[in-house]
Amino acid sequence: MNLFPLADQTVLVTGAGGGIGSAVALELARRGASLVLHTGHHTSALDAVRQKVARMIENNRAWCQTHHCPVTSQKIWTHQVDFSISRENENHLDVFCAQVWLETGGVQSVIACAGGDILTNGAAQWTFEQRLESLITVDLRATTHMVRWFGQRMRTAAIRSIESVTLAESETESGAEMAMDKTNAIDEITTDFADRNGPPSVAVTGIQPLISSIVLIGWSGVERGLAGEGGELFGAVKGAIHGFGRSLALSLAPEVRVNVIAPGWIRTAWGQQASPVWQRQVLNETALRRWGTPENIATTAAFLISPDAAFLTGCILPVDGGFTSRPEFFGENRKD
Repeated sequence: MNLFPLADQTVLVTGAGGGIGSAVALELARRGASLVLHTGHHTSALDAVRQKVARMIENNRAWCQTHHCPVTSQKIWTHQVDFSISRENENHLDVFCAQVWLETGGVQSVIACAGGDILTNGAAQWTFEQRLESLITVDLRATTHMVRWFGQRMRTAAIRSIESVTLAESETESGAEMAMDKTNAIDEITTDFADRNGPPSVAVTGIQPLISSIVLIGWSGVERGLAGEGGELFGAVKGAIHGFGRSLALSLAPEVRVNVIAPGWIRTAWGQQASPVWQRQVLNETALRRWGTPENIATTAAFLISPDAAFLTGCILPVDGGFTSRPEFFGENRKD
């Protein structure tokens, strides 16, 4: 059994100072990944996460040394960038992305956990329009801009990886003359697919490409709906994320997989202070009769960027304890 299945990956986790983002960071570190940790405002929380990740890495190295196996070469980078800046200053996102790409030499996966806070720290007193603008700016505009930036570069890196492997095989098998023939063939294939908006396919080249991954965070309430301003706000923005994720998966295939996790009731900061009325509603609306935890989302995200999920792309995966099951299962209509 491979105890560090993500040891060959460098992963960007946005919103790593939050409840879900921090749990994702720790789970990926436990599985051997190198991490780029981002926060918008929670610098002290990010520092605490970084310290926990560093201790996890040291534990991994100690285990490897004790059991005489190759020591993991995990690294950590941190960035504080405000995703809530208006579109007029959107260039700061490109600067952030370029910095991450250059300092790491390229990431293999992106898990976009950053989101606008419209429920705590006074945000619940904002107007509907203010809360909607916060979600659109962070959860939608900044997130889509960022993951498209990385997705396009991960896709290009994978295409180049296919070409370099093909050339290496050519030189080994038949010498320089055959290598030149295959180089010309690859050029023709690349041009042909580029003309049709796609890269060389595995079927044509016979080579399994390096698969990179993007994981987005949606909401399971998109499918079922939830009455009230919160449901309307998250339904509008997270519904857009669901549609965007499906389309991006097609745009970046086959080199980059894109999937969306749709959490249900997860006990983050708001859930910990929710009123007794909301606590009862969560139990009534969840088939498993409990809150989910950030760790439930983290293990799902780790699975989606792992080789175990190599044939999954364009999926909306509800992690909601049965929230999206048939409505008559819940509340007073439940039959025990």
